[in-house]
Amino acid sequence: MCAAELWKETSRIPWEAFLKHDVTGAIEDFEKAVSKDPKFALGWAGLSGALLTQKAFDAAATAAVTAIELDANQATAAKAVAEGLGKMGQGEAALRVLKALEKAQPRDPNGHAEH
Repeated sequence: MCAAELWKETSRIPWEAFLKHDVTGAIEDFEKAVSKDPKFALGWAGLSGALLTQKAFDAAATAAVTAIELDANQATAAKAVAEGLGKMGQGEAALRVLKALEKAQPRDPNGHAEH
């Protein structure tokens, strides 16, 4: 069963938990979703945002990079995570996400890392 199907069959949807400020529950649900379907890019994108709110910077960056590598359409979420990392003084982690964006979307100047 893919993560999207899992979400349809359960009453807990990570985004709902996240929006209700149950970040710990959202992280658990996102982690379950991506463990069931490691190619579920939207799940990785959501996990990255939730982890960022908990200041789990390296894990947030890794999840964002994974989302981008699986689906370049997750760039908007990844850019937001990179911006958040930068604002929180985590320049190295932000740069890692921006480099993944640059690789995934070489024609998008907004996703490029400063060299």
